Amino acid sequence: MNRISDQAQRLQAVDPSQSFIVSAPAGSGKTGLITQRILALLAEVQNPEEILAITFTRKAAGEMASRVQQALITAATEERPDDIYSAQTWDLASVALTRDKVLNWNLLSSPGRLRIQTIDSFCRYIARQFSLETKLGELAEPTEHPELAYQEASRMLLERLESDKALRPYLMVLLAHTGNDLARCERLLSELLFKREQWLPLIFDSKDNRDYFNQVISQIVHENLSLLQQILLPVTGELVELINTAAEHIDEHKHPQLSSLKGLLELPRTRLEDLPTWKTVLSWLITDQGAVRKKIDKSIGFPSHLKEAKQRMHQLLDWCRSEQQLLVHAGLIRALPDREISNDQQQVLDALSYVLPNLAAQLDVYFKTNDM
Repeated sequence: MNRISDQAQRLQAVDPSQSFIVSAPAGSGKTGLITQRILALLAEVQNPEEILAITFTRKAAGEMASRVQQALITAATEERPDDIYSAQTWDLASVALTRDKVLNWNLLSSPGRLRIQTIDSFCRYIARQFSLETKLGELAEPTEHPELAYQEASRMLLERLESDKALRPYLMVLLAHTGNDLARCERLLSELLFKREQWLPLIFDSKDNRDYFNQVISQIVHENLSLLQQILLPVTGELVELINTAAEHIDEHKHPQLSSLKGLLELPRTRLEDLPTWKTVLSWLITDQGAVRKKIDKSIGFPSHLKEAKQRMHQLLDWCRSEQQLLVHAGLIRALPDREISNDQQQVLDALSYVLPNLAAQLDVYFKTNDM
C-alpha cells in the first residue's frame, strides 16, 4: 500500500530534469530510488563519469554501485518482471543499456566507470586535480589499518625518551601516571591518535589552565546532575523520605556518608560540591556492578521491624529497574570527578599539552616516510 500511495512522488524524484531532497526512514527504499535515478541519468549523459553519487561510507557506496550494476545485468539477461517497482527499474536499466551500446561505454564489463564513491574519496579526487598548483605532490592512498601507524608513531615517540631532552621530562610524567609501564603508555597514546581531530585544536591551551578545566568540570557535573534530577522527578518525594528513614537507622560508624543525610528535606543541588552526596544516594540504590539493589536489610538502613518502609523501598527499586536511563546515567555520574583539578592532574595536563602535538607530528613523519 505504501509503495502504491507514493508511487507518483517516486516517479517524480527519478526525473533527471528536476532536483529533489528525499527524506524517509530506514528501509523505505531510498537506495532503490537513487539507483533508479542513476539509471535514468545514464540515458541522458554522454559519458557515465558525468554522474556523481556521493555517500558517507564505503559500505553504502559499494551497496549503491552493486544495485546499479545488478539492475543492468538483470535488464541484459532476464525478462521484464511483473511487479511495478522491479519493472520500472528494469525499464530504466534497459534504456541505459541501449545508450551504453550506442556510445560504447561497456558498463557491464567496466563498472568502475560509474562514479559512486564516499565524500572522502571525492575530496581526494578534487585535491589530486590541484596537486601541482598547491605543491602537495602525489597524494597517498588512505590506509585500511591506521592502528598500525598509530602504534608505530607512539613507539617512535617513546624511543625519544633518552635522546630528546626537551621531551623527556614530559614523557616521564606520563610514564609515572601509567605506572611506569611503557607498553601501557604506548597503547594509550596510540588510542589517543584515533581521536586526534577532537583534541588537537584544544590541547595547546591546556597548559597552566586550571581555571578553565575547573569550570569545565563544574559545568559537566551540573548538566549531569540536572538530568538526574529530571529522571528522578516522579519519585523525588518518596526517595527523600526513604533516604531519611535509612539515615536514621543505619549504623553511623559503618556508613557515615548515608547517616549524614539524616533530616534531608530535598534532593541535593547540582553543584560540584554536591556530587559526593549524589554518589552516596546512587550507591544506596545501585550496586558497584551497576545493578539495582535486590537485598533490603539493616546494611542499607532497613532493619527487620521496618516492614512498611521496606515494602516502599522494594517499590522504589522496582521503579528504578524500569528506568534504563537512570542506570546508564548513574554509571556516568559515579565516574565524574568530585573535586577540582589537583596539582598532580594539572601536571599531567601540562605534559599532554607538550607530548600530544609532538605525537601528531611523529605520525605525520611516519606517514610521509612510508608514503601513506
